[in-house]
Amino acid sequence: GLGDAATISSFSILKSPLSFLVVALFAGIMSREILMDITDCEGDAQAGIETVPVRYGKGVASRVALGCSFISAMSACGASLIPWIPRLVEGGEPLRNLIAIPSISSITILLTKSQARRALLSVAGSGMLLQRTYSVWKTKGEDANLCERAIRESLISVLLVLASFL
Repeated sequence: GLGDAATISSFSILKSPLSFLVVALFAGIMSREILMDITDCEGDAQAGIETVPVRYGKGVASRVALGCSFISAMSACGASLIPWIPRLVEGGEPLRNLIAIPSISSITILLTKSQARRALLSVAGSGMLLQRTYSVWKTKGEDANLCERAIRESLISVLLVLASFL
């Protein structure tokens, strides 16, 4: 019936790189927007604009931004690393060997040049975004200079993540 069709289509969406891209970019940009709201918290409160930091405080907003960054990273890295997982399971390097002794040679064998480029870009972009939002979270959003730096660098992060899907 209709339930079977809905189940099939929802699983096929998870196989599409486009769905990973949409989630990664949405969450990454949302993280950046929340960081910008943290820096504008006082002005927004005076203007009566209800944002996450105005309503719940900078500490909660920095946690939400970190959560969005994490979701972005998982989606971006998941999309770039999923293609080589079947090679591990279907006769490539045994998974236990890769986990036990991670080496560049074992990873290089598994990844084509294009997959390696995608993985590198997604990990670099996601890592930058996570590192910056984590540092803002540690200060509970109170360090304005750190917030501004995280906002500027998040643009580069999002561009690297976007490039990982090309």
